[in-house]
Amino acid sequence: FKPAFIQTVTVDYLQTLRIASKRGRLFEASDDASRMPVALVNEAMAERYWPGTDVIGKQLYWLVGGRNLTVVGVVADVRQEGLAAAATPTFYVPLAQTPQSLHSLSFAIRTAGTAPGLAAEVRRVMAEIDPALPVFALQSAEDVVRNSIANERFNMFVVMVFALCALMLSMLGLYAVVSYLVIHSSRELGIRMALGAAPRAILSMVVLRGLKSLSGGMVIGTAIALMLTRFMRSMLFGIQDTDQFTFVGVIVLLAGVAMIAILVPAVRATRVDPVSSLR
Repeated sequence: FKPAFIQTVTVDYLQTLRIASKRGRLFEASDDASRMPVALVNEAMAERYWPGTDVIGKQLYWLVGGRNLTVVGVVADVRQEGLAAAATPTFYVPLAQTPQSLHSLSFAIRTAGTAPGLAAEVRRVMAEIDPALPVFALQSAEDVVRNSIANERFNMFVVMVFALCALMLSMLGLYAVVSYLVIHSSRELGIRMALGAAPRAILSMVVLRGLKSLSGGMVIGTAIALMLTRFMRSMLFGIQDTDQFTFVGVIVLLAGVAMIAILVPAVRATRVDPVSSLR
């Protein structure tokens, strides 16, 4: 017994939702009750149950349908349980060949552009076919995806707000620390300038002191971030929690912001009056 999801679909379902065909063929109009029962499997099912072999032509026994199905194609994975969940083994059977009685159907409609009045038009057409048929849960594919990750989007928004606050606090803290060092080093800087130190040398010295604190903070912060990112995996889609480009981009951004916070008090240090600082 090998579990898998089952999707009963029409011939145009996969093309409508743009589920790509990877190998073999898709369903055809001739795949009806008079033909050999066929099925399509997704990549997850092919890799799990037929690893390293060509699945086209293989047969699987559908326990619920009580029949053998011949695999005629492999299609791309669809994350039925949400973007955060891995793709699960799934196989598709044609609606014309299913032995089960279906009590409800979900229809997918693809339009050439935005159609604000599409819901009303769908209800009108369905009423013409059968007024007793209920039509509900009409929504766009974008809304389906958006609603499926609403909690994750909110959580990420909260994390982003706290991250921006942390960035501002780090900027203010770094500026305060460097300013403190400059103020309490005014006597030293005055003596250096009185002995002939050029403003450029004073600037370099103050920036170097700030960079020492910056580099230490960057190393410690990166190490902590690498340890904590695993708690954000459920909110990330299509990207690794240790994505190199993201980490490098954030480090460069913080380094640039920190350099600005360092340069302001460093420039002030070059304007120290040697006479006033030596009194």
